[in-house]
Amino acid sequence: MKNSFNVSDATFYDIIGNNKIYKIPQFQRDYSWSKENWEDLWNDFLSVEEAKNPHYMGSIVLKIDDKNKDDNFIVVDGQQRLTTMTIYAISTISVLEELIEKNIDKENNQQEF
Repeated sequence: MKNSFNVSDATFYDIIGNNKIYKIPQFQRDYSWSKENWEDLWNDFLSVEEAKNPHYMGSIVLKIDDKNKDDNFIVVDGQQRLTTMTIYAISTISVLEELIEKNIDKENNQQEF
């Protein structure tokens, strides 16, 4: 059996914007981020925006799902960060949609999509 690792840098968009499916196995611990963890990540986002530098998410380890090789991955490590970043992204999209619907700075908010 051949073991190989492919290591690469990827943005959060590279991960979620690819129409792939990411599965959290049942053996992973329950989601446990506290308000303090969320605030730390939010402050990281603010400092990234201010400094115009990318945010380092840490490593995320994915395993190709043997059943669906091209479309599914099993999240081995990084599930807490990946889940939290996804919640932030979905929340941001929801707020932007609401602002656009209410014609609040519509043009600028549409550009954010």
